[in-house]
Amino acid sequence: MKHTVALLTTPNASIVELGMPAEVLAHKRYAMRFCAATPGRVTLASGFSIEAPHGLDRLAAAGTVIVPGGSGRPIDPPPAITHALRTAAGRGARIVGTGSGTFVLAAAGLLTGRRATTRHDLADDLRRRFPRVLVDGSAPTVVDGGIRTCAGGTTTIELCRELARHDDGPASADDLAEVIEWATARLAQPLSLADLARAAHVSSRTLARRFEAALGTSPMQWLLAQRIRRAQHLLDTTCEPVERIARMTGFGSTSNFRLQFTRVTGESPQSYRRAAREREHVDLPSRAG
Repeated sequence: MKHTVALLTTPNASIVELGMPAEVLAHKRYAMRFCAATPGRVTLASGFSIEAPHGLDRLAAAGTVIVPGGSGRPIDPPPAITHALRTAAGRGARIVGTGSGTFVLAAAGLLTGRRATTRHDLADDLRRRFPRVLVDGSAPTVVDGGIRTCAGGTTTIELCRELARHDDGPASADDLAEVIEWATARLAQPLSLADLARAAHVSSRTLARRFEAALGTSPMQWLLAQRIRRAQHLLDTTCEPVERIARMTGFGSTSNFRLQFTRVTGESPQSYRRAAREREHVDLPSRAG
Protein backbone atom coordinates (compact mmCIF):
# COMPACT_ATOMS: atom_id res chain seq x y z
CA MET A 1 0.00 0.00 0.00
CA LYS A 2 1.30 3.47 -0.89
CA HIS A 3 1.98 6.00 1.84
CA THR A 4 -0.53 8.86 1.46
CA VAL A 5 0.82 12.43 1.52
CA ALA A 6 -1.81 15.18 1.87
CA LEU A 7 -0.95 18.72 0.76
CA LEU A 8 -3.21 21.33 2.35
CA THR A 9 -4.29 23.56 -0.53
CA THR A 10 -5.58 27.01 0.44
CA PRO A 11 -5.78 30.38 -1.37
CA ASN A 12 -3.01 31.61 0.93
CA ALA A 13 -0.55 28.90 -0.18
CA SER A 14 2.38 29.58 -2.46
CA ILE A 15 2.46 27.67 -5.73
CA VAL A 16 6.18 27.11 -5.11
CA GLU A 17 5.69 25.71 -1.61
CA LEU A 18 2.91 23.46 -2.93
CA GLY A 19 4.93 22.34 -5.91
CA MET A 20 8.22 21.49 -4.22
CA PRO A 21 6.87 18.67 -2.00
CA ALA A 22 4.83 17.30 -4.89
CA GLU A 23 7.93 17.27 -7.11
CA VAL A 24 10.34 15.79 -4.56
CA LEU A 25 7.87 13.15 -3.37
CA ALA A 26 6.71 12.16 -6.88
CA HIS A 27 7.86 8.67 -5.98
CA LYS A 28 6.34 5.23 -6.40
CA ARG A 29 6.01 4.82 -2.62
CA TYR A 30 3.70 7.87 -2.25
CA ALA A 31 0.11 8.68 -3.16
CA MET A 32 -0.08 12.49 -3.36
CA ARG A 33 -3.39 14.15 -2.44
CA PHE A 34 -4.15 17.87 -2.84
CA CYS A 35 -6.76 18.58 -0.15
CA ALA A 36 -8.91 21.67 0.35
CA ALA A 37 -11.69 22.76 2.71
CA THR A 38 -13.94 22.83 -0.39
CA PRO A 39 -12.69 20.34 -3.00
CA GLY A 40 -12.26 21.72 -6.49
CA ARG A 41 -10.20 24.38 -8.22
CA VAL A 42 -8.41 26.66 -5.75
CA THR A 43 -7.22 30.09 -6.91
CA LEU A 44 -4.06 31.10 -5.10
CA ALA A 45 -3.15 34.66 -4.07
CA SER A 46 -0.53 34.70 -6.86
CA GLY A 47 -3.27 34.23 -9.46
CA PHE A 48 -2.38 30.63 -10.25
CA SER A 49 -5.05 28.00 -9.76
CA ILE A 50 -4.66 24.37 -8.80
CA GLU A 51 -7.04 21.43 -8.71
CA ALA A 52 -7.60 20.04 -5.20
CA PRO A 53 -10.05 17.17 -5.69
CA HIS A 54 -9.87 15.88 -2.11
CA GLY A 55 -11.49 17.19 1.06
CA LEU A 56 -10.23 17.56 4.59
CA ASP A 57 -11.42 14.06 5.46
CA ARG A 58 -8.64 12.70 3.23
CA LEU A 59 -6.15 15.02 4.88
CA ALA A 60 -7.20 13.82 8.34
CA ALA A 61 -6.64 10.20 7.24
CA ALA A 62 -3.25 10.70 5.54
CA GLY A 63 0.04 9.24 6.71
CA THR A 64 1.89 12.52 6.13
CA VAL A 65 0.31 15.98 6.10
CA ILE A 66 2.18 18.95 4.59
CA VAL A 67 1.01 22.51 5.26
CA PRO A 68 2.72 24.76 2.68
CA GLY A 69 3.51 28.37 3.43
CA GLY A 70 2.48 31.44 1.47
CA SER A 71 4.11 34.70 0.49
CA GLY A 72 1.78 37.05 2.37
CA ARG A 73 1.08 37.65 6.04
CA PRO A 74 -0.19 34.45 7.69
CA ILE A 75 -3.91 34.41 8.42
CA ASP A 76 -5.81 32.31 10.93
CA PRO A 77 -7.11 29.08 9.40
CA PRO A 78 -10.81 28.19 9.66
CA PRO A 79 -11.89 25.70 12.36
CA ALA A 80 -12.45 22.92 9.80
CA ILE A 81 -8.75 22.97 8.89
CA THR A 82 -7.47 23.06 12.48
CA HIS A 83 -9.84 20.20 13.38
CA ALA A 84 -8.59 18.08 10.46
CA LEU A 85 -4.97 18.73 11.45
CA ARG A 86 -5.63 17.78 15.08
CA THR A 87 -7.38 14.62 13.90
CA ALA A 88 -4.43 13.68 11.69
CA ALA A 89 -1.94 14.35 14.49
CA GLY A 90 -4.06 12.38 16.93
CA ARG A 91 -3.89 9.39 14.59
CA GLY A 92 -0.11 9.59 14.62
CA ALA A 93 0.35 11.17 11.19
CA ARG A 94 3.64 12.85 10.34
CA ILE A 95 2.98 16.60 10.24
CA VAL A 96 5.06 19.09 8.22
CA GLY A 97 4.82 22.88 8.10
CA THR A 98 6.89 24.84 5.57
CA GLY A 99 7.52 28.57 5.87
CA SER A 100 4.43 30.38 7.11
CA GLY A 101 2.61 27.03 7.25
CA THR A 102 4.03 26.82 10.77
CA PHE A 103 1.41 29.40 11.81
CA VAL A 104 -1.38 27.03 10.76
CA LEU A 105 0.08 24.23 12.89
CA ALA A 106 0.41 26.64 15.82
CA ALA A 107 -3.20 27.77 15.41
CA ALA A 108 -4.26 24.11 15.56
CA GLY A 109 -2.47 23.76 18.91
CA LEU A 110 0.03 21.23 17.55
CA LEU A 111 3.12 23.26 18.45
CA THR A 112 2.27 24.17 22.04
CA GLY A 113 5.35 23.47 24.13
CA ARG A 114 7.28 22.36 21.04
CA ARG A 115 10.26 23.80 19.15
CA ALA A 116 9.46 25.13 15.69
CA THR A 117 10.83 27.39 12.99
CA THR A 118 9.40 29.48 10.17
CA ARG A 119 10.54 32.08 7.64
CA HIS A 120 13.16 34.30 9.26
CA ASP A 121 11.12 37.47 8.69
CA LEU A 122 8.11 35.91 10.45
CA ALA A 123 9.85 34.50 13.54
CA ASP A 124 9.06 37.47 15.80
CA ASP A 125 5.42 37.48 14.64
CA LEU A 126 5.16 33.75 15.44
CA ARG A 127 6.53 34.41 18.94
CA ARG A 128 4.03 37.22 19.56
CA ARG A 129 0.99 35.36 18.29
CA PHE A 130 1.85 32.00 19.85
CA PRO A 131 3.95 32.60 22.97
CA ARG A 132 3.79 28.93 24.01
CA VAL A 133 5.60 27.83 20.85
CA LEU A 134 9.38 27.56 21.32
CA VAL A 135 10.43 29.48 18.20
CA ASP A 136 13.93 28.93 16.86
CA GLY A 137 14.06 31.45 14.03
CA SER A 138 17.71 30.72 13.25
CA ALA A 139 17.14 27.01 12.51
CA PRO A 140 16.35 26.11 8.88
CA THR A 141 14.57 22.92 10.00
CA VAL A 142 13.25 21.75 13.37
CA VAL A 143 12.03 18.26 14.23
CA ASP A 144 10.10 17.88 17.48
CA GLY A 145 8.36 14.55 17.89
CA GLY A 146 6.34 13.71 14.80
CA ILE A 147 6.16 17.37 13.72
CA ARG A 148 8.63 18.96 11.32
CA THR A 149 8.84 22.65 10.46
CA CYS A 150 11.17 24.51 8.12
CA ALA A 151 11.90 28.02 6.90
CA GLY A 152 10.52 27.36 3.41
CA GLY A 153 12.22 27.86 0.06
CA THR A 154 15.16 25.54 -0.51
CA THR A 155 14.78 24.13 3.02
CA THR A 156 11.41 22.71 1.93
CA ILE A 157 13.21 20.70 -0.74
CA GLU A 158 15.80 19.45 1.74
CA LEU A 159 13.14 18.53 4.30
CA CYS A 160 11.12 16.57 1.74
CA ARG A 161 14.27 14.79 0.56
CA GLU A 162 14.97 13.85 4.17
CA LEU A 163 11.44 12.44 4.51
CA ALA A 164 12.02 10.31 1.43
CA ARG A 165 15.39 9.10 2.74
CA HIS A 166 13.78 8.12 6.03
CA ASP A 167 11.01 6.25 4.25
CA ASP A 168 13.41 4.47 1.92
CA GLY A 169 15.71 3.49 4.79
CA PRO A 170 15.48 0.57 7.22
CA ALA A 171 13.48 2.57 9.80
CA SER A 172 10.39 4.33 8.45
CA ALA A 173 7.05 5.52 9.76
CA ASP A 174 5.46 2.69 7.76
CA ASP A 175 7.44 0.22 9.87
CA LEU A 176 5.72 1.65 12.95
CA ALA A 177 2.21 1.79 11.47
CA GLU A 178 1.02 -1.38 13.21
CA VAL A 179 2.19 -0.44 16.70
CA ILE A 180 0.98 3.16 16.26
CA GLU A 181 -2.48 1.92 15.30
CA TRP A 182 -2.44 -0.59 18.17
CA ALA A 183 -1.41 1.99 20.78
CA THR A 184 -3.76 4.70 19.50
CA ALA A 185 -6.69 2.32 19.97
CA ARG A 186 -5.61 1.69 23.61
CA LEU A 187 -4.79 5.16 24.93
CA ALA A 188 -7.05 4.60 27.94
CA GLN A 189 -4.81 1.75 29.09
CA PRO A 190 -1.60 2.13 31.17
CA LEU A 191 0.81 1.15 28.40
CA SER A 192 4.54 0.63 29.04
CA LEU A 193 7.51 0.54 26.67
CA ALA A 194 7.50 -3.24 27.03
CA ASP A 195 3.83 -3.34 25.99
CA LEU A 196 4.59 -1.32 22.84
CA ALA A 197 7.58 -3.49 22.00
CA ARG A 198 5.53 -6.68 22.34
CA ALA A 199 2.87 -5.22 20.02
CA ALA A 200 5.60 -4.39 17.48
CA HIS A 201 7.21 -7.85 17.88
CA VAL A 202 10.64 -6.32 18.57
CA SER A 203 12.79 -5.57 21.60
CA SER A 204 12.33 -2.34 23.56
CA ARG A 205 15.73 -1.14 22.37
CA THR A 206 14.91 -1.82 18.71
CA LEU A 207 11.56 -0.05 19.02
CA ALA A 208 13.25 2.98 20.60
CA ARG A 209 15.73 3.14 17.72
CA ARG A 210 12.96 2.92 15.14
CA PHE A 211 10.91 5.68 16.78
CA GLU A 212 13.93 7.96 17.01
CA ALA A 213 14.89 7.34 13.37
CA ALA A 214 11.39 7.70 11.90
CA LEU A 215 9.71 10.23 14.21
CA GLY A 216 12.54 11.92 16.08
CA THR A 217 11.21 10.99 19.50
CA SER A 218 11.04 8.09 21.96
CA PRO A 219 8.08 5.68 22.10
CA MET A 220 6.95 6.95 25.50
CA GLN A 221 7.23 10.61 24.50
CA TRP A 222 5.21 9.81 21.40
CA LEU A 223 2.63 8.05 23.57
CA LEU A 224 2.40 11.03 25.92
CA ALA A 225 1.86 13.35 22.94
CA GLN A 226 -1.00 11.13 21.70
CA ARG A 227 -2.62 11.13 25.14
CA ILE A 228 -2.38 14.93 25.29
CA ARG A 229 -3.86 15.32 21.80
CA ARG A 230 -6.72 12.95 22.62
CA ALA A 231 -7.36 14.92 25.81
CA GLN A 232 -7.34 18.20 23.86
CA HIS A 233 -9.85 16.74 21.42
CA LEU A 234 -12.15 15.64 24.27
CA LEU A 235 -11.83 19.00 26.00
CA ASP A 236 -12.62 20.73 22.69
CA THR A 237 -15.58 18.63 21.62
CA THR A 238 -17.24 17.13 24.71
CA CYS A 239 -18.53 18.13 28.12
CA GLU A 240 -16.91 15.16 29.84
CA PRO A 241 -15.55 16.10 33.28
CA VAL A 242 -11.78 16.38 33.64
CA GLU A 243 -11.74 13.36 35.97
CA ARG A 244 -13.27 11.13 33.29
CA ILE A 245 -11.02 12.50 30.55
CA ALA A 246 -8.03 11.61 32.74
CA ARG A 247 -9.20 7.99 32.75
CA MET A 248 -10.17 7.96 29.05
CA THR A 249 -6.68 9.09 28.02
CA GLY A 250 -4.68 6.75 30.23
CA PHE A 251 -3.38 9.26 32.76
CA GLY A 252 -5.03 7.37 35.62
CA SER A 253 -5.43 10.02 38.27
CA THR A 254 -6.75 13.54 37.78
CA SER A 255 -3.69 14.99 39.49
CA ASN A 256 -1.32 13.21 37.08
CA PHE A 257 -3.42 14.37 34.13
CA ARG A 258 -3.33 17.99 35.29
CA LEU A 259 0.42 17.80 35.93
CA GLN A 260 1.31 16.28 32.53
CA PHE A 261 -1.18 18.39 30.55
CA THR A 262 0.06 21.62 32.12
CA ARG A 263 3.71 20.64 31.65
CA VAL A 264 3.22 19.95 27.93
CA THR A 265 0.74 22.68 26.94
CA GLY A 266 1.52 25.41 29.46
CA GLU A 267 -2.07 25.59 30.74
CA SER A 268 -4.38 23.48 32.86
CA PRO A 269 -7.10 21.32 31.28
CA GLN A 270 -9.77 23.70 32.62
CA SER A 271 -8.00 26.73 31.14
CA TYR A 272 -7.56 24.97 27.82
CA ARG A 273 -11.29 24.13 27.71
CA ARG A 274 -12.30 27.71 28.54
CA ALA A 275 -10.01 29.06 25.81
CA ALA A 276 -11.40 26.53 23.31
CA ARG A 277 -14.96 27.61 24.11
CA GLU A 278 -13.98 31.25 23.68
CA ARG A 279 -12.36 30.50 20.33
CA GLU A 280 -15.49 28.70 19.22
CA HIS A 281 -17.63 31.73 20.07
CA VAL A 282 -15.26 34.01 18.18
CA ASP A 283 -15.45 31.70 15.14
CA LEU A 284 -19.26 31.66 15.03
CA PRO A 285 -19.75 35.04 13.28
CA SER A 286 -17.28 34.11 10.51
CA ARG A 287 -19.14 30.85 9.89
CA ALA A 288 -22.43 32.70 9.67
CA GLY A 289 -20.91 35.16 7.18
